[in-house]
Amino acid sequence: MIFTVIERARRRDDVVAAYADELRNDFYNPHEWRRINMAIVDKWSEAGLRYIKGRAWQLLREGP
Repeated sequence: MIFTVIERARRRDDVVAAYADELRNDFYNPHEWRRINMAIVDKWSEAGLRYIKGRAWQLLREGP
């Protein structure tokens, strides 16, 4: 689960692939996405969340 990945991550880049996978699956409701994003903000910052989201979307655009 992504919360475990966030908790164990040492760097923002450690979360990017998992976040991209969650975006690809997109089975979370808005409340769950809010919890995921807040876990990232609590660990790193708003800037960290923007970084992770940006890199995750980039991975999705590049494809497998």
